[in-house]
Amino acid sequence: RNPDILGAASQKRTESGLAGCILAGFAAETGDTEAYARTKLAAKNIDIIFANTVGSADDPVFGSDYNAITAYTRSGAVLALGSDTKAALAARILAILQELAGE
Repeated sequence: RNPDILGAASQKRTESGLAGCILAGFAAETGDTEAYARTKLAAKNIDIIFANTVGSADDPVFGSDYNAITAYTRSGAVLALGSDTKAALAARILAILQELAGE
């Protein structure tokens, strides 16, 4: 079993009074991606989670330059980043994180 890095970071944020820090998580799922992402968002006490579905023969993620991502925020917002190259999606993720940070 791997260490829970995201859970530990969330606890450290709470304990150290670093409430202004933004914690983001990622979820790659084979089943009900939205349900799992929302559960992980709440359980880890993070600000946003970026989720995608993997394992579909029709839309492979691993070994491909493309992906489709949806973000779920603590406030309940759903942000569909759409399907694009992984590089373009990474740029969108960074822009969302910068916006959350108020930059």
